[in-house]
Formats: sequence, C-alpha cells, structure tokens
Amino acid sequence: MRQRLLLLSLIGAVALAVLPAQVFAGDCVAPISWGTTYAYESSYANYVSNAGSQLTLVGTVNCFNSMFDDIDPNAGVEYSVYVFGLVSQGTVVTPIPPVNQTAYQTAYDGGTVQIWEDPTPDAVFTDNPPNAEVPSTFSDGSLFLEGNLEGLNVTFFLWTADNSFASGNFDSGWPAGAVWTGGSHFDRVNLGGEGCPLRLTGGWNVTPSALPTGYTADVEGKIDIDCPTQAEAGSWGELKGLYR
Repeated sequence: MRQRLLLLSLIGAVALAVLPAQVFAGDCVAPISWGTTYAYESSYANYVSNAGSQLTLVGTVNCFNSMFDDIDPNAGVEYSVYVFGLVSQGTVVTPIPPVNQTAYQTAYDGGTVQIWEDPTPDAVFTDNPPNAEVPSTFSDGSLFLEGNLEGLNVTFFLWTADNSFASGNFDSGWPAGAVWTGGSHFDRVNLGGEGCPLRLTGGWNVTPSALPTGYTADVEGKIDIDCPTQAEAGSWGELKGLYR
C-alpha cells in the first residue's frame, strides 16, 4: 500500500511539474523573482546528488514586487542571488512505469539565501565552479538581504527511454526557521525585529544542453515572503469617530 501511495504521489507531482518555470520568474508574482540562475554541486554525477554534496545556486534578480516595488533591478544596479550551505541527503530514484518516466528526488538540509546589491555589475557564469568568478561575482557589493533556510526539496523527471528531461521543480517550504535575519533592507522584512518567513520555489531544468560546463541545473524561481501587516495602536474615541 505504501508503495502504491508513493507512486500516486509521484504521478501527481509529474502533473504539477509540467507547469513552465517562467510562471514564477517572468510575471513578477512574488516580492523577489530571479531569471537566469544556475545550480552546481560538489558531488553529483548522472543526475544523482551524493549524500553530503553541497548545493549552490547563483543568479540575478530580474523583478521586485510588494515591499520592494520601488526598486528596479534593471536600472544599472545588479541584484544577485546566492544560495549556499545546502547539504544533500542523497537522491532517491523511482521509476514510474505508468507515465514512462523516472523521478529523481533529493532533500537538502540547512542553507542560507543572500541578495547582494552591486552598483558595478560583474556577475558572470564561468565554467566549472567554484572558481575565481563564481560565486564571488554574485556575492560582492553590499548585502541587501540574508535569510536562513531549513532545507530544499528538488524533484525532476526524466523520460525513462532516453533519460531526456521531462519536468522539474524545487521548494523550500515554510519551516519555522526559514526567516530573514539581516541585510541593509531587513527593515522591510521584519515585524518588531523578528524576521519574516520566506520560501523559495521554482522550476528545475537538468537538460545538459541548457547548462554551462560544470553546472547541474538551470533554475528559475521566486522568493515568497510572509510578512503580516503590523497592527497600529488607536483609541476608542478614534474608532467611534470613524462611524459618525
């Protein structure tokens, strides 16, 4: 029964994963969205992340919204994304015969997300990271935002017959410890000094032809922020005055 439930869950995930990644990044549907972003790992081969492998994401913001809608990331100042410190628990590979696909699921623990503000844009994807340019050119300037993650789940599907890419996604969820902790714009993402919760989601493409040498995924995604509006103090007299 458990195997049947897992199979049904994976088939459902296939249906969800076919949504295009551009839904997340292109329409500015979140406070922070990024466009061209790539992932790389310290121990990864044949679509499998080995336990203990370190996952890193580097890219640039292409859209701000909500509490950052006064900032244009395409006006000459570079806003780069740097996600690091994610530790693989190993990849689970599961054939799904009903849809002729194979699922690759990897859970990563830990993680830190940073947004950097650089008035002299220099972020460049060079082959075979890490190296002198990656991730250094994505983590220079001044720290715009920093937050903790409590892991990341990556799922992608390959067509079983030829191992070609079918679909994929990633999600950090809403664990209690995934919150903003600092940066020059921390004042916009905290309530009473407590950092607001954050969540990373998006598309995960492992097509080899879409990747520079040494990278493991082409990533498009967004950062949602759950920052409730702080209540304002008022008097009973003020309240009654609203209804006169």
